[in-house]
Amino acid sequence: MKRIGVLLTSLAGAGAERTILTLCEGLLRYNCDVTLFAIRDRVEYMPPAGIKYVCLNADTNALARQRVKSTLSPIKDEFDFFIVSSTKFFDYVPIENKVGTVHITPTAWIKSECFDWYHRPRKLARLRRKFRGKRMVALSNGIKDDLVSSLGCKEEDITVIPNPFDLEKMRQLAEAEDYSSEMPYIICVASLTARKRHDDLITSFALMQDQKHDLLLVGKGPEKERLQALAESLGVGHRVKFYGWTSNPYPLMKNAALSVLTSEAEGSPRVVIESLLLGTPVVSTDCPSGPSEILTGKFSDYLVSIGDCDAIATAMDAAVQAYPQDFSTLELDRFISTEVAKRYLELFSDGAS
Repeated sequence: MKRIGVLLTSLAGAGAERTILTLCEGLLRYNCDVTLFAIRDRVEYMPPAGIKYVCLNADTNALARQRVKSTLSPIKDEFDFFIVSSTKFFDYVPIENKVGTVHITPTAWIKSECFDWYHRPRKLARLRRKFRGKRMVALSNGIKDDLVSSLGCKEEDITVIPNPFDLEKMRQLAEAEDYSSEMPYIICVASLTARKRHDDLITSFALMQDQKHDLLLVGKGPEKERLQALAESLGVGHRVKFYGWTSNPYPLMKNAALSVLTSEAEGSPRVVIESLLLGTPVVSTDCPSGPSEILTGKFSDYLVSIGDCDAIATAMDAAVQAYPQDFSTLELDRFISTEVAKRYLELFSDGAS
């Protein structure tokens, strides 16, 4: 039995946390003994049954570093391998056989700003210190390319393993709750933050020729009031619905006419894959990185440039009218949790050899 430890920031309701929990469930199916360590006491997703859960209750990074080291040092021999989702704490995990997971393209976080010629090199230097010399799992080829080309990481230190998804559980959850709407609707499942660019989505929605759909925004965040005002100013306030956050978005996704992501940066966007697995068409920005590795072949027609609201609206109109029905060419089986867990176990064995 493999004994595996996992460190993540918290069990907050975001994509990276859902990814790690689904991976843990996949590892359980291979009879692994999994212990999950959370740095902060924030629980919106419940730990899966069968997984040991330990919260370090550290509210600051300095305290977190101390508690990661002091908690794990006495028990480090109890683990065969460790997965570090919070890469900033990688060096404080006192276990040799470990890997860090990278969930978003690192340099996508660097924004253009005044004195960019001064700030950007300093930010790149910090990222190089954070990632170089570490053994990592990148969720997409785009993330790996960024780590190698932008940050100088060694290619052999990085393995690409995609996001895991429990399709059977997703389907069960999709049927567990009923969701009906008076109007057919387009859905966006994403936190209401600037990086997700909901303003582009709402603007594009207002530009659509189709007037028969509502827009359902599932998520929470600081942008809500501004986005509500934008929708009102564009004359679509009555058709843009703010649903809020839910731990089970699958009934909403399954019954949607279309799922849209207008983000400026991702790693390997879960909502795109989840929508496709549930049979829902997807339109996405071709952001760094991930969407172009998912929407391939004829589906690449539904990849659009970031911020191009006219193109987003056109793609949304085309998608609600006619979308490719055969998803088999997308090879979605590569994302199934047991397949992903198997890839991790193979990586663990390589690391132990």
